[in-house]
Amino acid sequence: MGHEPGSFGVGEAGVRLLWVAVLLAALYLYVPINRTATGGVSLALPLDDYITLAPLWVIPYLGGLAAFLVVLLAAYRFMPGDLFRGLVVSYLIASAVGYTIYLLYPTYVNRPPLASTEGLARWVDFVYSSDRAYNAFPSGHTYGTVIAWLYLWHWQPRLRSLTTILAVLVVLSTVFTKQHVVLDVAGGIVLGVASFWLGRKLIAARYDTFREPQET
Repeated sequence: MGHEPGSFGVGEAGVRLLWVAVLLAALYLYVPINRTATGGVSLALPLDDYITLAPLWVIPYLGGLAAFLVVLLAAYRFMPGDLFRGLVVSYLIASAVGYTIYLLYPTYVNRPPLASTEGLARWVDFVYSSDRAYNAFPSGHTYGTVIAWLYLWHWQPRLRSLTTILAVLVVLSTVFTKQHVVLDVAGGIVLGVASFWLGRKLIAARYDTFREPQET
């Protein structure tokens, strides 16, 4: 059974804005960690050698970032209160675990040289220049996508087919843009599922009995 969009007053809006601000601040910490990382190891498997760079996949890769902002905005405006808080907490848990791993066990990806910077390859070059090859395991793109997909699965059951297809495309894009290797993605999936479960456990345990936030 789906959750109907709720309305909320000024007090609830302020609380939600605070949650969003905390989340965005936490997500921004990725940048200095990525910029200052050194050393580390690559977790590439022989299988990764058979996965070649395909610039077309930069579309779902960048689209995943845009989709995250859309999901966050929709969640802020329409999600029932406990579900929204569960979503944010799940992202915070995943970020905390991911950043800890990035700092204590740095990993990187050996990216292939670009044959050109024309067409879609220009966007791949943009991704490479904006995001250093560190912070590889677990894949943040992957655990972020998995968390969003799982919450959307419960919140908007009528969109399950669409969100599943989009989530799969985004996750696959991380390896076909050579931003990650297979183990990075596997780690991201595990972390995303675990963070969803824990966030739901901590805040959204009464999943099917959400009450609409009351006007304040």
